[in-house]
Amino acid sequence: MPRINHVKRARQRYATKPVIDPETGVQKVTPVINTRTGEPKLTKRGRPVVLRITERDLERPLPMPKCDYSGCKHETREIAVGTPYKWIEPSGKPVRNRHADCPSWKVWEYSDSLSARISRIQDEEPIPDFAWLDEAQQWASDKAQEIRELAEEKRESASNIEEGFGHATYQSDELNETADNLESWADDLENVDLPEFPGDEEVGEDDTVEEKDEEAEEADQIKFEEWQDEVRQAIEDILSNSPV
Repeated sequence: MPRINHVKRARQRYATKPVIDPETGVQKVTPVINTRTGEPKLTKRGRPVVLRITERDLERPLPMPKCDYSGCKHETREIAVGTPYKWIEPSGKPVRNRHADCPSWKVWEYSDSLSARISRIQDEEPIPDFAWLDEAQQWASDKAQEIRELAEEKRESASNIEEGFGHATYQSDELNETADNLESWADDLENVDLPEFPGDEEVGEDDTVEEKDEEAEEADQIKFEEWQDEVRQAIEDILSNSPV
């Protein structure tokens, strides 16, 4: 995970311009020093390695960075001068900024790795309080389908490798094994054993339906909430136990 850097007050950013030597009319440079030897660094041809000196151009202010949080409540989402913010620099990706009072980044927001995508399936959407058993089964089935899509990607990658080499390789075997584990996980989630819904008992045509008193209704509500907790726990026990 990239380090989260916190800034107390955002400063105005400016474009840069070269610092010109008034005597020569060319841009000033400074030699690069080898930190190990203390001597100036040289190219292979023996020429000194230099850095061109620049300075802020106060006549060319740059746009302030914008908060990348989709739920940002700040107007225009711009990080205004003087306001606190935070930033990260994911490997190989642009810097990302957010207001200090916006939530920090989830791993799947800056990484496309398998572990990040699994974390998204597990944590992006909290397990809801289901009203019906069918609703819970459908939710678990939808999550299982997301896992199967990951498995399919791994299977396709393994197939591409085998087609390229003309035979299975250690890498393709690993990818196929990962796909197998993901599919097994999806099967477990799709076939999760959920407790029966605590509805009223079936009423016959000749039976009289009696109105429940307040105490009975309260008991039913407690039973229903206990059922919801059991359903959530059953799904969470499988969803949180990724085999990859």
